[in-house]
Amino acid sequence: MTAVESSLQGVVQATCKVLVTQLSKTTSSICCPPYNRPVEQILDTRLLMDQANHKLSAKTATRKPPLREQAYVCAHELAQWEGCVLPAQIDRICQSVATQRSSTRGVSRVVRLKIQLAAEWIVNCLIQTEEALPRPWLAIGLSGDYYKPSGPINGEFGYDIVVNRVIPALDKLGWITIRRGFNDPDKNKSFVTRLRAKGTLRRAICANLYCWQPLRMRSTGLILLFDGKKKSRHRLPTPNTTTVENWQYWLYEYNQFLSEHAIALAVPDDELKRLAKRMSAKDVEFETGERRKPVINYRAIALKRIFARGRLDRGGRFYGGWWQMVPSEYRPFIRINHKSTIEWDFSSMALRLLYALEKVGSAFRGSL
Repeated sequence: MTAVESSLQGVVQATCKVLVTQLSKTTSSICCPPYNRPVEQILDTRLLMDQANHKLSAKTATRKPPLREQAYVCAHELAQWEGCVLPAQIDRICQSVATQRSSTRGVSRVVRLKIQLAAEWIVNCLIQTEEALPRPWLAIGLSGDYYKPSGPINGEFGYDIVVNRVIPALDKLGWITIRRGFNDPDKNKSFVTRLRAKGTLRRAICANLYCWQPLRMRSTGLILLFDGKKKSRHRLPTPNTTTVENWQYWLYEYNQFLSEHAIALAVPDDELKRLAKRMSAKDVEFETGERRKPVINYRAIALKRIFARGRLDRGGRFYGGWWQMVPSEYRPFIRINHKSTIEWDFSSMALRLLYALEKVGSAFRGSL
């Protein structure tokens, strides 16, 4: 090997050593666009993200179900007590409403009475949410249509009184939790505002739970007419005829009769809680076509007659009693004024009557 070749070989070896050294340094700090950070930092960040996701999944596993999955009762479906319940709390609400007014003009006696009645209505509804199992939310509409004479509460309470005065007063006192209504585009469904009692009001309610009180039955809105659609059922105006007035009068009388008696289940508290949990495990379709979780509310005794096929000569079943949601194996435990009850179940009764009219009913002993 000549001196020139030896010199060239040394230069090549030295160059390769420099390249290898620079390459090793560059490899240890390769950057991943577009983050422009070393691999080690990216791996550390991913590790932190995995840890954060693990904590988040653990927190999510123990979180409460979202509002749309929780049980609720509608304010317009609940009965009201005769007389004032929790008068001290009602007076405090009325005082809070008065302090929120910006005007110095006085409030008329009629308006003060409307405020008191609206406060009693909401408090009575909140009492029933505390008594019901499992504990539901109170669903109450805050739109103007809810308070119209054609709305769910038949114009019994005014929009301004409830939405602009009583509910803000309860919120200012710290006596209710409010979950505002929203639209769910995924389910194409809207959720109305929900309320729950808390603080001083809830403590006062819990101190007087399950005290039997005579209920004030509604005399209107007992005959409901819906169109025949199953998926999106809408309420139709009920014709104002003599027949409908008679139906409504006698149903009101029957509801008044029911309100004079205590109807409950004679089961231990633990069994009652298990039953409530079982009933609320899945949504059921109510008479209005709405699907939600059923609850046990002993105050829900007022019946309504529902015509769900768009006409008054089709259908017309009675709905609204809490016992209608109870599984059949629990019905023998229903008590009326602490007295036992029995259930008479006639299979295919209408068909058997037709056969009996033709005097051929004795040939059919089994189910038709």
